[in-house]
Amino acid sequence: MDYIKKLEQVERVEISPFIWTRIQQRISQNESRFMVSKREWQLTFVALVLMLLVNLAALKSDRGAADEIHSFAVTMNMMPQNSLYDE
Repeated sequence: MDYIKKLEQVERVEISPFIWTRIQQRISQNESRFMVSKREWQLTFVALVLMLLVNLAALKSDRGAADEIHSFAVTMNMMPQNSLYDE
């Protein structure tokens, strides 16, 4: 019960008159940290285009390997396709 008496003795604390402006300043500083510049968007776009080109080049070069595997499977009398029935 001693805690209730201590809580009754608690008084309101006076705050600094500029606390609201300080809070707003901190918020604006945090927002500016997460803003992405135009240059970063450009670099991101270039990176995505390069990644797309590399993927397309890899797919195009993979076509020749598939043809070689198909011809190897035919010479070894294997089924070069995944179909079980002649259609």
